[in-house]
Amino acid sequence: WLLILLLPVAALFWIAQSQVWNTYNIWVRDHVNLTFGSWTMPVPWLQSLDGLAPFACMPLVLMFWSWQRKRGREPSEFTKMAIGCWIFGASTLLLAAASVAAGATARAPLAWAVAFHLGSNIGWIFFAPTTTALVSRAAPDKINATMIGGYSLAIFIGSVVSGRLGSLYERWPASEFWLLHAALVSLGGVLVLAFGMLMKPALRQVEPLSVPAGAPLTQMLLEES
Repeated sequence: WLLILLLPVAALFWIAQSQVWNTYNIWVRDHVNLTFGSWTMPVPWLQSLDGLAPFACMPLVLMFWSWQRKRGREPSEFTKMAIGCWIFGASTLLLAAASVAAGATARAPLAWAVAFHLGSNIGWIFFAPTTTALVSRAAPDKINATMIGGYSLAIFIGSVVSGRLGSLYERWPASEFWLLHAALVSLGGVLVLAFGMLMKPALRQVEPLSVPAGAPLTQMLLEES
């Protein structure tokens, strides 16, 4: 039942993550300079970075974890999840800062948005695969697959709430809008650590798992490292 309580905590991460596919496009259209000479880059092209960035950053993160593990410093799953939330929160702060830097009439350089995508995807690598691995190893065998599927409820809840919060963009300054999302996902990191302390006694009875379940690329890279 403790894993069920993890769902609303994980949803705080997905509220911020889902906004990338929601209001973020409007923000880019309104606040980012996408013009290069006489050519204007289509807004959705930025979102393609969310497909490229994990591929580029995953090996680096895995090598970092491997380096930590060999020295006995690899953080626990809950710590990784919390770090992921905080990295994502810090990346979201870049959007708030870019909104302030651009002001009411100017546009922020494209580098702000690119930095956001790189940072937020590193946060995603810390959080999402690790959460799936945690649920996989901590759930009882009889309901293991059900609990992994149930984790998708956190994504659903986060997406629904994100959509509702998206309406605030029309009424709030852009900087405050992104500050709210940075605060929510950062709060998620704090709650994840607290939740980890609550689950620690139960997890002592389960063999630790360093490799996210269902991630063959991750498995291969870890073995090679």
